[in-house]
Amino acid sequence: FRSIIWCTAFFFFLPCIFISYATKKDSDIVIPKSFKVIVLYVLFSLYCILLLVLYAYLIKSLVTLTLPSGKINPFVSGASLFFLFFYLSLAPYKNKLTSFFYKYGAIFLLVLIAVQLLAFAIRIHAYGFTPARCASLYYIIFSVVFCILPLIQKGKYMQAIYPLFAAI
Repeated sequence: FRSIIWCTAFFFFLPCIFISYATKKDSDIVIPKSFKVIVLYVLFSLYCILLLVLYAYLIKSLVTLTLPSGKINPFVSGASLFFLFFYLSLAPYKNKLTSFFYKYGAIFLLVLIAVQLLAFAIRIHAYGFTPARCASLYYIIFSVVFCILPLIQKGKYMQAIYPLFAAI
């Protein structure tokens, strides 16, 4: 029974709260300095290290010409989830690293998503579709759209991500 409550809260209430705050026009929300320290300096640095590790893993896979079985999808999905989080929360903090992230972060992630799609196709071909793989495919599609929208006219259509996220 506890797991049903957690799943309902995570998959229903939290996205609704996220969408209601994300679309709020008159913002009376004050961002504390601790959020900046934790998110910008600690978590964003760890995210950059995660991307470096994933690219090192990608280079290793290219050299050995092997893809690990069932390992790429969760890591790239996590990286794309963190990309979504950082893209939506680092806008108030302008510096060289965040401006580089907003300009080129989607491109770095799209390369990893392309490898994820290759590994996903191999997995589907070998084992077929399951409900979990179908949900993963929906998330990959959402990730691709979220990575392409910032590249179109410097993110002019990024507001379209909220209805898409709600629909998915």
